[in-house]
Amino acid sequence: PFRIEQHLEFIDISEDGYLLLGSSNLVLNYWNGSLWYFKDADLAPEKEQSLTGHGCDYSIACGKFLENKEKIIVGDDNGAITVYFISTFENDTVHVIPQMSSIHHDSSITALSVTSSKVQTVSAGNDLAINVWDNESLVNEHKYMPAHTRAITCVMTSQEGSSSVFASSSLDGSVLLWDPRMNKAACSIKQTQNCGLTALSWKNSHEIAVGSQSGNVAITDIRAKKDIVVEPIMDCSIHKIVFDNRGLLGVCGDSTSVKVWDCDSRSVIYSDERHTGLVRGLAWHPKSQKLYSCGFDKQILSHQVTSIES
Repeated sequence: PFRIEQHLEFIDISEDGYLLLGSSNLVLNYWNGSLWYFKDADLAPEKEQSLTGHGCDYSIACGKFLENKEKIIVGDDNGAITVYFISTFENDTVHVIPQMSSIHHDSSITALSVTSSKVQTVSAGNDLAINVWDNESLVNEHKYMPAHTRAITCVMTSQEGSSSVFASSSLDGSVLLWDPRMNKAACSIKQTQNCGLTALSWKNSHEIAVGSQSGNVAITDIRAKKDIVVEPIMDCSIHKIVFDNRGLLGVCGDSTSVKVWDCDSRSVIYSDERHTGLVRGLAWHPKSQKLYSCGFDKQILSHQVTSIES
């Protein structure tokens, strides 16, 4: 592709530190997008520092690494799920090669999550559908429609072993817990009145963080179906939340702020305002434990989160 688009939609970082970036832009009433691949998160988003890029006919809202840094899965605004290989040719050039694609959503895909085993991916779309995919074949194994009564904002797979359990949040104010192995696949673990729920991240196998339009984050016990903690973190709707392996929660919303919340001490231990556009993507680096953020200001920023700020 000619350039990295203005709106940086998402980032994902592989186990060995490679970074996947999705960007989009509005051109003559149409959104298009591109994927970019960097060897080191600190090199992004400079096009000249990327290993390769790939132009897409549609805007891309979400993408994830699969079992290694050479395989990715992406959802676009046309409702397509596509698996790509990152291939190195004999002349050492790197290319993003589409391997297979499938359309089982009637509208744009809004969220993706890969199981910890990397065997399946869960997708949600503006058509109110949730699909479960086999990552090897892109066979659609389960389809739930309508999964919610209003827009689905997030799906998040449990990161426990070979679990196929996942959670979904919606502007209808509910969080549902799904187990595709059961006849009754879904049960409600949280319901709010007059406030949409916008983001999810698992703390452990029985506690999940839930972000809301009000700017609150709750830690919900899925066994008791009760909130353990509810804290106001942002003064805007929360867009994305993500735990690191220390139990720190990165948070961004419909603002230029990036915050980190320590839910054990119930305090915001880090806050950053360097972005000049909406922050959209967050990812923790598995090695350096730094938090990375991207946004509509075409910036990727790193955040060293160590000490409690005064």
